[in-house]
Amino acid sequence: MRIDNIRSILSQPAVMVGLVFALFWLVSDFSTRFIKDERKHKITQSDYTFTDFVSRKLDVDQYNYIVSLFQPYIIKSDSAEDKVIPQGLTEAEQARQAGLLSEVFINDNRLVLKGIVQDKSTDKRTALIQVTNVKTAETKLERFYSNKLVFGYEMIILNSTQVQLSLNRDTQKQIITLTMFKVIKNEPAVN
Repeated sequence: MRIDNIRSILSQPAVMVGLVFALFWLVSDFSTRFIKDERKHKITQSDYTFTDFVSRKLDVDQYNYIVSLFQPYIIKSDSAEDKVIPQGLTEAEQARQAGLLSEVFINDNRLVLKGIVQDKSTDKRTALIQVTNVKTAETKLERFYSNKLVFGYEMIILNSTQVQLSLNRDTQKQIITLTMFKVIKNEPAVN
């Protein structure tokens, strides 16, 4: 009885047309995947044209022209504030550093938080801190992990823009929150 049902279904015209299309598609798919046509797949050297290497060097006139196009957009700063390089703090001033700061001075180093990076595979966060030696003006970007020491201070990453540096001094605990962005002190409005 099952074979009779299958024969009655297969004898319908719509099913026959569908089977013909499916069979045609199978034969076409098989021939494109497994039968190689050497004419289609053969690559010859005559298919490509070779050109000489073009030099990417600019001559002096081209360079000067390009630089002149950018001249209106170059901002020249003559203010003394931009030229001042922080020379560090004394030990007493370093001991008084506390609260929310955008830069911290530890010994001869100036620390500026540049970013917090999170490794997706291990879920560990790393702080990227720019360390500038104020005596030699040498600057380098260093990577510090949370709960590790940074020049004697214990560092904890608080969020994506801040780390906390803490140090136990003789009678008090010094806590500094180093932030990536400049701290703007709110002043009362003057009427």
